[in-house]
Amino acid sequence: MTSATSTAAADRDGRDARWDSHRAQRREELVDATLRAIRRHGGSPSMDEIAEMAGTSKPVLYRYFDDQAGLYSAVAQRIDTTIVARTMQTVHDVDDPHARLTAMVSDYLDLLESDPEIYRFLEQKTLLDGRFVEYPTRELMSAISAVLSDLFASEINRPTTPMLMAGIISLMRTAADQWLQARDTEFAVSRDQFAQDLTAVLWSGASGMVS
Repeated sequence: MTSATSTAAADRDGRDARWDSHRAQRREELVDATLRAIRRHGGSPSMDEIAEMAGTSKPVLYRYFDDQAGLYSAVAQRIDTTIVARTMQTVHDVDDPHARLTAMVSDYLDLLESDPEIYRFLEQKTLLDGRFVEYPTRELMSAISAVLSDLFASEINRPTTPMLMAGIISLMRTAADQWLQARDTEFAVSRDQFAQDLTAVLWSGASGMVS
């Protein structure tokens, strides 16, 4: 390869790297705009509302994300990354298993209560135009399952443990959904009371794994 050819290739690689960096940054900005649109318009913002919030157009959204499902998948991944980071921080200095579970449940409910439209978005946007949007993401399920496995079955290695942890996560999500729906009704309960009761159910239900 001649010197001129090497220089041209290096220039092209440099431009490609800068474009990749710009594209990644722009995708993150569009995800930020989508989150703002969700909080403003509720759990089901239109692509027009998202584009308006981002100060751009729908064709630009589709330039960075193949379709709605692609954008919503990126939003789900962002939110799940936040959940995992918060969970790890919450349990980091808590040694007692029961106290750790209590902290996890309380923090999860706090996240939902402080950002309910984001939660509604995630629950509503799992199927778009026939394309499945994975939620919870595999990364979230793996990370939270690992934390729960450590809580409930730290001394037992069972082939069913990942399946049981997935069931516990599903129970948490379903129960939390019912709690949110009841917030403005006669059946509403405080977050602290619900966290206490949900923790008790999860803890007693998993006790059979270590008996």
